[in-house]
Amino acid sequence: MTGHGSSGMNTEYRSRPIAHLLALKDAPDDVLLDQVETIGVTAARHTLFAEMVWPWVRSCDMAR
Repeated sequence: MTGHGSSGMNTEYRSRPIAHLLALKDAPDDVLLDQVETIGVTAARHTLFAEMVWPWVRSCDMAR
């Protein structure tokens, strides 16, 4: 087993999304659409969170 700092861990971590995409290669269209929708919802949540939280964080930092 490799340690956290080794390149083997990084390679495994990076290859997971690729393996997931390859598994979807022959998936039915509805499965692909569900994946795209999930990605879009996640991206929208992250964007909204960043727009709501970061101005507040910056204002707290300026108040110090």
